[in-house]
Amino acid sequence: MSISPISAATSANRLRLALQAVALVALVLITHNYCLSVLPSVAVPLDRETMRAVPGGRAYAADFDHSPGDSKLNPRSRITLTEDGRPLGTKRRMPALTNAEGSGSWSHVAGRIFFSATDNSDPRTNGRLYEAHSPVLYSRTVGYGAIVALLAASYWLRRGATFPLAPPPDPISTSTAATPRTPWLNYALAGFVFLAGLYLATGTLAPYANTLIPNWDPATGYLYNIDHPFHRAIFALVDGEPRAAWEESMLLRRILYGVMAWPWMKSLGYELGGVLFNLVINLAGFAAGIAMVRRHVGERGAILAAWLLALYPGAAYWVGQPYAYALIFPFSIAAFWILLELPGARGGRLGLLSLALGVIYTSYDLHAYFLPATVLLLVWHRRPAAATLSVGLQILPLGIWLWVLQYLVRVPLENSNTTVYRQLLDSFFNPGAFGDLFSRLAVLPETAADVFFGANFLFLPILAIAACALDVSWSAFMRPRAVPVLLLVSAALFAFCNLPPPHSGQWNLSGSWIARFYQPVFPALILALAWWWQDLLPAPKGARRARLVLIVVLSAGNALVCFGPAFGLRLPIAETAFYRFYDHTDSHWLYEQNLRDFGRRPIGFPRPRPAAPSASLTR
Repeated sequence: MSISPISAATSANRLRLALQAVALVALVLITHNYCLSVLPSVAVPLDRETMRAVPGGRAYAADFDHSPGDSKLNPRSRITLTEDGRPLGTKRRMPALTNAEGSGSWSHVAGRIFFSATDNSDPRTNGRLYEAHSPVLYSRTVGYGAIVALLAASYWLRRGATFPLAPPPDPISTSTAATPRTPWLNYALAGFVFLAGLYLATGTLAPYANTLIPNWDPATGYLYNIDHPFHRAIFALVDGEPRAAWEESMLLRRILYGVMAWPWMKSLGYELGGVLFNLVINLAGFAAGIAMVRRHVGERGAILAAWLLALYPGAAYWVGQPYAYALIFPFSIAAFWILLELPGARGGRLGLLSLALGVIYTSYDLHAYFLPATVLLLVWHRRPAAATLSVGLQILPLGIWLWVLQYLVRVPLENSNTTVYRQLLDSFFNPGAFGDLFSRLAVLPETAADVFFGANFLFLPILAIAACALDVSWSAFMRPRAVPVLLLVSAALFAFCNLPPPHSGQWNLSGSWIARFYQPVFPALILALAWWWQDLLPAPKGARRARLVLIVVLSAGNALVCFGPAFGLRLPIAETAFYRFYDHTDSHWLYEQNLRDFGRRPIGFPRPRPAAPSASLTR
């Protein structure tokens, strides 16, 4: 008995639809477990029978195994705690502060909740109901299972050509893809949105009222970071101020920002001039990102890239402060563009591109990514001699500046900021360094997923995974070799930082708390998504709409992160994205609290007497 071609094709299409459904459900569960809670929470009453007083303080501990808890380096808790239906006060990452503070503060660690009543009474006898609102299907088992399901479904979708009589259609070539009619209008509108997002991240909104210990400028009321004096010292050095004004800075190796921003700061003042320079240099980086994609992908892909960059919170996060961090967005794009050009560069062009990368390394510690990426990429293209020459030229500018710092300026290169790298290396050689390696390996995938989403503000990674997993054309992601190379280098760097035991020192490179360390991979995701959009497969009308809805919804998520704080939207999305990017405080969710204290005022709307300032700005 033979099977008709129509019947076989119908079965194949049903199988493909089933696999896409599995991939979609898996993607939702991955998003829920490692990115943003999208599934509801259930209320779990705390059992009074398990409550016990914590010695030496005001807290009580209760057993709780329904959801992952926080650790010092991996803040995983997503629960909220209520007292008679009302949310308790400050959520702390570690129990010690909860025990000392009392007054409704609380914390959640693995297997236990530490909390205090709002009036410091005994929760076992005060007659109040304490409930932990815990997200459903939030666990390591579900998260790992969803990753496996997504990989399996994606694998079989990619092998769709083996389905009987129903091979996937050929991709649209870049030469036959529809050419957009108004590309420059898209670029102009995206640029306006980008600049608006940057501006609304200045003043007291920079970022989210500077989470940890806000420093305020008495003349304007604008807020700056606790490390403001260390950053200003770079300008002082470039400006020729006395040695006492800059010699204590930990950040003098990042000299390029001070050199480039000096004319602005000199004429307009350090704070205002620096922020205006940041707006200009980041707008230039935005234009460079579009130009890079137009050159290496095409017009259609460049339009998508323009809107992805316009709504990318990773520029707005840094731009409101006159610090070298503001160069991460534009110079990551510039470095990645150079990486794309290196395989075809010869002679003097190879030398100039390599020196340009070396100069970029004097702005921020981007050499950890692009130096090894250069080696891998050029060796992959069978150009080991070019790799040797390029690396030598890349290390030259930073090497010269470090030599000048140490031997001419006479500033020691090791300080509390740089010593963390030595401590990381030393941790590999400590006695018993790998004694509990298997326990660290067990949480490594979970930490890696948290970092992947946190480093790129949640929504860009979701779109990248969705486009890769749900569309048969996902292999186009790896077409430009610089994309897999940069992702591979970032994965190797993550493993290097997380395989040894947590090392001693002022701060630690392990865990998901410092996801921002991996931000420089975002240009690879942008370029891969641009290729996906440029080279889309033909699809039924419903599938085409689904792709567009996916882009619109996830872009709306980024828009909420960029614009929500300025307009006071009462949604936790922006708070979650910023907290996941850089969780540098023991207290959860200080962003909105700081904005309530200091107001929502970008540059141009000063208030010389801010309410209840916590510190004064050291000029």
